[in-house]
Amino acid sequence: MIHGITASILAAASGPTDTGWVIPATFVSLSPGDVAWNDPSNAGEDNASLAVTGAIDENELSRYLKGTMGANAFSIPSGATIDGLEVSIDMEVSSGGAFETPTAGTRLVIGDVLTGKTTTTGTFHADKTNTTLTEYFAGSSTQDWGGIAVSDANASTFGFAFRKEQPNNEDDGVTMSVRLIKIKIYYTP
Repeated sequence: MIHGITASILAAASGPTDTGWVIPATFVSLSPGDVAWNDPSNAGEDNASLAVTGAIDENELSRYLKGTMGANAFSIPSGATIDGLEVSIDMEVSSGGAFETPTAGTRLVIGDVLTGKTTTTGTFHADKTNTTLTEYFAGSSTQDWGGIAVSDANASTFGFAFRKEQPNNEDDGVTMSVRLIKIKIYYTP
């Protein structure tokens, strides 16, 4: 019994484990929204190719850029507890533009469907004005997005989606580009 207690204490002291960064296998431009993404699959390729929105005018929303894990599905052990989920988005906007994240602008995808599970944690939720590729984050090691079942997280139909809004008093015709989206899940075995 003492060994079991010692093992529990050591596991708790070591903190959560993470999956490392994993790139979703499939990306699509998903309604609702005013402006589609061109070449959405480029958001899953770790190279210079970009997924780019069409021209977005004042008060318009991009469609969701949705990524699902497909063949890159997680393999978190059954019985584990998911402590947090973090998404890395490497993106830029064209000059003269600024984008903000509308309510429910970031969402988890479970069973290939947008869920109400969202977060406002991370640098991704501030207005975006960088005209060079910059890495932003949504979620954190302790932000569980309202609870995620291990079976959902391990499914090929699990993923992440986001959209952005061009706010009032900004230039019309602004585009947003994404180079890469990655997901990391933190869990306690």
